[in-house]
Amino acid sequence: MRADPVTLGDLKGLPPEVGRELRGPDGKIDRVEMVRYALDHWDKKDDLDYGALGNCTNFVSSSLEAGGMKKKIDPWTGLMGDDAWGRQSGTGWECLDQHAYHSESWARAEGLQNFLLRHGSKEVPRTEAQPGDIVFYEQVAPGTETAPGETHHAAVVTSVTPDGDIKPTQHTSSFQNVSLDSREHIANRNGGEQGIRVLAIPMELIQLYVVYSAAAAGINLGDGC
Repeated sequence: MRADPVTLGDLKGLPPEVGRELRGPDGKIDRVEMVRYALDHWDKKDDLDYGALGNCTNFVSSSLEAGGMKKKIDPWTGLMGDDAWGRQSGTGWECLDQHAYHSESWARAEGLQNFLLRHGSKEVPRTEAQPGDIVFYEQVAPGTETAPGETHHAAVVTSVTPDGDIKPTQHTSSFQNVSLDSREHIANRNGGEQGIRVLAIPMELIQLYVVYSAAAAGINLGDGC
């Protein structure tokens, strides 16, 4: 069931209890839709693709959003809030809309990891990994441009084979259903020792969706940008 959740989830006549287990028993974030998005977009760019600078966490956040995770935007500080998660664009002001606005937790691996942990995610053993979980890479070895202890990469678990092989899908570099064991070996070789953490998706539904407005923050945009 964990090897190909999208195909199984699309089967007509699937028993409801199997569907609930597959998509997530809490009914809050749909794991199948997360995986579907990741598999459909693993090699596609969007307006927040940072190219060589890395797009992994934006890709994971977009997958979470596709699964139903709600944005959390502070009514006063918007996406700059310490506990915000989301992205925005389309204000109608050209000088603003030429850039997509996002929280640190949307686009940085460490920011997303910490946000998820604050909102119900739990680290799970690899033996308990499920499609829709998130894999984070933490730098352990010193002597690289990434400081030891920094979480610097994220990917979506899109398959777990019957023999327990976890297969994430990711951006920068783009891979679909690649073995975590093989990627970990390459990462250790190229960047020194890595710590791999698997987080189960949040068990609480983030229901607050406050659309940031300049008026709420006391900013007058009437005179233009």
